[in-house]
Amino acid sequence: MRIAIGIFFCLGAFNISFSQDKIDLLVKSEKILLAGDTARAVAAFSETLRLFPQSFSAALRLAEITFVQKDYFRAIQYSNIANDIAENFVESKKRSLNIL
Repeated sequence: MRIAIGIFFCLGAFNISFSQDKIDLLVKSEKILLAGDTARAVAAFSETLRLFPQSFSAALRLAEITFVQKDYFRAIQYSNIANDIAENFVESKKRSLNIL
C-alpha cells in the first residue's frame, strides 16, 4: 500500500512540474515577444511546441506572429496545428465523458 501511495505522489508531482515547465516556457516566450524580438519569440514558441506538442497556446501564438509578419503559409500551418490540438482535446473529453 505504501508503495502505491508513493508512486501516486511521484506521478502527481511529475505532472505538476511538467505543467509548470510548459507554463514557464510560455511565459519566457511571451516576455521575449513583449521585448520586441519576434525572431527569438518564434524560436522560443517553436521550442515550446516541440517539447509540448499539445500546446495550443504555443501553436496559436506562432500563428499570430507569422500572420503579422505576413508569412501566411506558415500562419495557416500553425493555425491548423492549433485547430488539431483543440479538436483532439474536445474529442478526448467527449470520450472520457462517454458522450460519443
